[in-house]
Amino acid sequence: MIEPSDLAAIDKHYFEIIGNNNYCITIRSMNTLHEWHLMERVANGHRTFVISHRHGVSRPYHVQRSKPTVAACCEYIRSHDEYYLEKVRKQKKGGNNGSDSYSRTARFNRIRLEHINF
Repeated sequence: MIEPSDLAAIDKHYFEIIGNNNYCITIRSMNTLHEWHLMERVANGHRTFVISHRHGVSRPYHVQRSKPTVAACCEYIRSHDEYYLEKVRKQKKGGNNGSDSYSRTARFNRIRLEHINF
């Protein structure tokens, strides 16, 4: 079950908690507006969280990976955000014509991304 310590491991300045119940937490990254679903699984006495991700409310979730703690999930998500934002920075510099998914997502999030200092 999700414990209060699991919720306390989430940086409320970086993530918005969208919802939670006994076995899952849904959060949104304030940097990218991507949503992340952390579903607790217990097998053979070991607890893990399956991380699913989507790029926006109208997009479907897809499984990313598993981590042993909520803190480890948050660390992975921050790393993913850095990777994603670096892709966006490179495309803004290179004048990408929008032919790939990162460009489409970057255009979709343009207003949100403009406040970030590149």
